[in-house]
Parts: sequence; C-alpha cells; structure tokens
Amino acid sequence: NKTLKTSAYRASGGLMGRVPRSVLGVLELQVLLGYGVQAFHIDGGAAVHLPSVTLSQAQGQVRARLPLLDRLLWVQAALGGGYLLGAGELGSDAFFPKTSGGSLNAGADADIRIWQGLFVQVGAEYLRTFLSFQKNPAVVYTATGGVDQGWGIHARAGWAM
Repeated sequence: NKTLKTSAYRASGGLMGRVPRSVLGVLELQVLLGYGVQAFHIDGGAAVHLPSVTLSQAQGQVRARLPLLDRLLWVQAALGGGYLLGAGELGSDAFFPKTSGGSLNAGADADIRIWQGLFVQVGAEYLRTFLSFQKNPAVVYTATGGVDQGWGIHARAGWAM
C-alpha cells in the first residue's frame, strides 16, 4: 500500500545523411545514426526493491520518402533498431549486472508543405525494446528477460531547407 512517484522520458539525437531523388529517381532515402535514452525512474524504489531503468542505446534507422502532389505532400516509412549500451540501476550488481538487449522501431509519416520550408507532419510509430538478463547468484531476483512495446501517434511542425 505504498504510492511511489515516477517519471519517464525518451530522447535521441544523431546525424542524418540522405541520398537525394536525383540519384534514385523518385524516391529519397535517409540514413540516421545516433544515440538515444529511454528512462523510467521510481522515487523511493530501492525501499521496495524496484529499480529505476535508464536504457541507453546506439541507434540506426533507414527512411524512404516519396513526394506527391508536386512535392506539397511527402509520405515516408521508417525502419530501425538499437543496441543496448546500458540499463541504469536495472543493470547494476543489485539486480541484473549482465543485461543485454536492443530495440526495433517502425513508423509512417505524412509531411504537408505549408509555405516555403515550413511543414506539418502527422504519423504513427511502433517501438519494441527487449532485454535479456543473466541471473546474479548474489541476489534473489529471477528473470530471464523483459519486453516493453508501444504504439504512438504524433503531430509536428518543422522547417527544412
């Protein structure tokens, strides 16, 4: 019968390169390489043996973009993944020190050009993170792995040159 405060966030950044339509015909390809963090923190979790989780990953993604309606509308599909670099407190000696894993993601978007470089984007995405644990004989926790997955929708505004 305890209530614990929690917080969560997800952030990523990286470099993107693109192969323009002039090389591939009508389709444009983009390649993204980066770093991302996904966290779920539990204040006071140590008192009830719940670890905070901070998953850090090297990430990659490939996107294919197709212009429609004289480049007023662009549709794109993306597929990517990540390699787990760290798991925060979950991967510590107190829980599962040899945590490994990664992630898969996919999405689809539509960009609508409003004025010159200004655009709005709507889309959907799927993210699946998977973890594998090795039992630590020094602790009582027993688990072989875990999966976190979710769907999301988004709306964004941006400017592109």
